[in-house]
Amino acid sequence: MKIYDLVTRYREAGFSPFPLSPLSKVPPDGSDFTTIEVLPFTESSNIGLFPGSPNNIAVVDADDQISQTNISDRLVSMGLFDKTTRVYTPHRGGFHYWLRVPNVPLDLQSYYILNNQIGRGEIRLHKNAYVVAPGSALPEGVYVFQSGGIEEYLAQPVVEWKDVTWLLPDEMVLDKNNLIPVSLPVRLIYRPNPPALNYFKKLATAKKGEIIHKVDISTGEILDDSYPSRSEAEAAIIVNLILAGWSFDDIQRVFKQNEPGHYIEHNDPDGYLEYTYMKAIQYLVESDPRNRIADIFQHFSYTPWPGRGGEYNQKVLQAILSKAWQFQTYEPFISYREISEFTGINRLPTIGKVIKRLNENHFLRIIPTDKKEASRIDLSAYVNCNSYHINFLLNNTYMLINNIPPVTNVSVFSDSSWDTTDLWSYKNLGGSAKLVYSHLDPTEAKTVKELNDLTGKCSQTVRKALSRLEREKLAIKSGHGWIRGSASLDEIAQRFDTKSQAISRQYKHLLDRQNFQKMRENHKER
Repeated sequence: MKIYDLVTRYREAGFSPFPLSPLSKVPPDGSDFTTIEVLPFTESSNIGLFPGSPNNIAVVDADDQISQTNISDRLVSMGLFDKTTRVYTPHRGGFHYWLRVPNVPLDLQSYYILNNQIGRGEIRLHKNAYVVAPGSALPEGVYVFQSGGIEEYLAQPVVEWKDVTWLLPDEMVLDKNNLIPVSLPVRLIYRPNPPALNYFKKLATAKKGEIIHKVDISTGEILDDSYPSRSEAEAAIIVNLILAGWSFDDIQRVFKQNEPGHYIEHNDPDGYLEYTYMKAIQYLVESDPRNRIADIFQHFSYTPWPGRGGEYNQKVLQAILSKAWQFQTYEPFISYREISEFTGINRLPTIGKVIKRLNENHFLRIIPTDKKEASRIDLSAYVNCNSYHINFLLNNTYMLINNIPPVTNVSVFSDSSWDTTDLWSYKNLGGSAKLVYSHLDPTEAKTVKELNDLTGKCSQTVRKALSRLEREKLAIKSGHGWIRGSASLDEIAQRFDTKSQAISRQYKHLLDRQNFQKMRENHKER
């Protein structure tokens, strides 16, 4: 398969591919991780993938037989081994295990060495720790799927973060009450100097029983209302610092530097701080409407966004939802600069284009208004019907975000009794044809330009996809546009013999599993 087609498949499945040097595991000379995803591929490029968003991939790199056996045994006991995508790595003859872990704490390192009891290897969690993807080659051999695949990964069961912490080094687990640090359900922009820091001066001199006035989290303004105790005032500071993107280590450092009264007088200051931090996280996660906004954030984060601009669409929408969650409101204010800081998109005109795309695809509705006036809406009806509306100020214009289904309407494929999975494989009609077909309507014609906007594909790709669909009578020319044809997916899948293709793929996976089981048994016999 050509490298460009393979990269397109990765992107359509929600991965973040970027080019590596030919026959190498290293990025091209002079490249930067902040911009590497936009570098062009060549026919000889290898492919790198970032773990984490947008499809929640965490990669376990098992470098020796011991770690492979231990990890495989554990996944078997969890009922996940046969459902986990595995990649053969030629450098050491190891394996990569691809796990879907949506709630990895954002304040962890990008990777960790595996627990000593497991064996040699690493677990890679966040950007800056990448893996080499199948379709790449080294002088020692090629990276290939031993089980699963690009699209199959998306059907894997989701694994909770707490269920994979056995992979981490022993020192990653807190001794105190055997608790594991919790994390926020959204990523926030880090603020190095939040107004709440100024409040430490008051807390450092406050005596037991003294009236401590509350502080506004956004401005640092002292309010008339007061806290019942010093501990609640310190808890409020912790909440404010968490909302400014601070990790537990950051908060612990500033508490030790400023020595607020209740903290420094406590018999176990660090234990008290740790407990208060976790209670603050719990309060933020469970409060309304933050919990509702987090659901929207997770929905748009877990769903792969198709098209070349799909990842940018997703990142900009995440930035807006992050600000809404931070200020606990459906009407947050946000600027291009803040979106740039959150997404890493450095060019402001690019952000403008993304906003335009989201508007055209009905993720945003632009509402002109006076920048000094906030036109609010009643959310109760929308929340009850599981639809969310959010206002935010952007360049003096209010916009409305609608929680609509993913761009790919997969429901149009669900009425087929024949196995149509392979019908849309690159060997048959192709993923782009599936994407275009999902946006065709039986009665309302869509032009190529409209399909460009809906799919994020260029005109040439859309026309090629329409040509393939027209050949199978799945698309019909109507005036200046196209409508969906009445041909049966079952009949077309039968003509392409997708059932045999599926059986062949499943048989290959079965052989791979048997070979791996045999290798593991041989290792035990030694």
